[in-house]
Amino acid sequence: MNNQQQNKEKLLKNELENMKKAVDSTEEKVKSLENAMLMMEEGYAKEVLSHDLQMKKLVLSGYFENIEGIKDKLKYM
Repeated sequence: MNNQQQNKEKLLKNELENMKKAVDSTEEKVKSLENAMLMMEEGYAKEVLSHDLQMKKLVLSGYFENIEGIKDKLKYM
């Protein structure tokens, strides 16, 4: 009976060790996914900022075109 109890303890210890490894592995996967999500969010933020900058450049170029047009009109007045 003592031998059976020792075998059960060994099996339980092995099972516990396997569970710890599985938890560690899962934690690593979660961290990896979190990092991927952060990179995606940063990429999305950069994309939004880039789009915003492009729109502002278009608006500014429109202003400059209007200013150049006004300058041309003033020259001929």
